[in-house]
Amino acid sequence: MTTIQKLVIICSATLVILMGCSSDLAPLPTPTPVDVALQRLNQPTETTEPPSEAQQSDPAASGESSSATGGESSNLEAVFAGAGCIACHAVTEDAPPGVGPNMVGLVDFAAEIIESPDYTGKATTVEEYIHESIVDPLIFVVPDYQPVMPATYQDTLTEEQISQLVEYLLTFK
Repeated sequence: MTTIQKLVIICSATLVILMGCSSDLAPLPTPTPVDVALQRLNQPTETTEPPSEAQQSDPAASGESSSATGGESSNLEAVFAGAGCIACHAVTEDAPPGVGPNMVGLVDFAAEIIESPDYTGKATTVEEYIHESIVDPLIFVVPDYQPVMPATYQDTLTEEQISQLVEYLLTFK
């Protein structure tokens, strides 16, 4: 048997083995931006000193609001990520531009928008503006952005989830 014949037999055998293996293997799913964000939320964070007894008994003593401490804060972040918001909206100052506006500075920005003559919505407070932007995002589109935010959140999220999103977004001062 020649070297070429041996090579053909080896290649054929390898091909048969690979064909047999591939029928049992499913392709790996491509992670979506929401999957990536949820993975980031589940990663352990840098540990710091445990809170003092005063901070444990009184969340206000630590300088945090009771609604945005510990598990509650991560739950609000999970609602934000789970609703898919993180796919278009960044939540850190150093993030690259996204499809939607960055949430850092949202509270101050919303206060300015409400006072602007260009504002076409009905909100009179920052909280109302954020709620309105979630349930009726086309009522006012932030300048320099396209009107691509889904107008379905009022139907796909519960009122509690929408309230949690508003609460979370109010932390971006």
